[in-house]
Amino acid sequence: QMFPVQTRLWVEKIHTLGYVALALALVGLWTWRKNRPRIIWALAIAWLVSYSIALGPFLKYGDELVRVPLPRPIAEFAASVAGGDSEAEVRRSFLEAGVPVPLPSAFLYKFVPFTKSMRVMARFTVWTVFMTAALAGLGLLTLATAARRRWGAAAPPLIASLFVALVAFESWTKVPMVLVGPRPVDL
Repeated sequence: QMFPVQTRLWVEKIHTLGYVALALALVGLWTWRKNRPRIIWALAIAWLVSYSIALGPFLKYGDELVRVPLPRPIAEFAASVAGGDSEAEVRRSFLEAGVPVPLPSAFLYKFVPFTKSMRVMARFTVWTVFMTAALAGLGLLTLATAARRRWGAAAPPLIASLFVALVAFESWTKVPMVLVGPRPVDL
């Protein structure tokens, strides 16, 4: 109800990171930054880039574009850069409602060859999920190592099982069932 436009696009924006994975990723990011800084930097940069691209071309809040009122010359310049099929309409929109806040995918779409043909930048969330999973794995490894030192060799499998159970619980959802059979019109 709060995000009707986003609700209609659920098929394109179905990925989620999860609280448990994010918490483990933060542990991995924090503890491994000293031991393996190159790997952590690579994962963190890939995470930030893929996340910022997945947000789409313009910043939105509550299904609406975030617009910034700018002086007329700057707004006209932004409209000329944005261009598009109806440049007059874009210029009027930028002057009256304000200039939308561009995100990295807007620059990719406008200036990088072949990205203009991408329909859905939200597909970059797949990379965000992969980077979160890698960092979460490092976080789980850190916790399992600490548990082994404190409680012995039996602790790491228990720690891993606990986090697998937490992820499974967090992912648990009710799947709607559709009855298969003829409809009244079919009969």
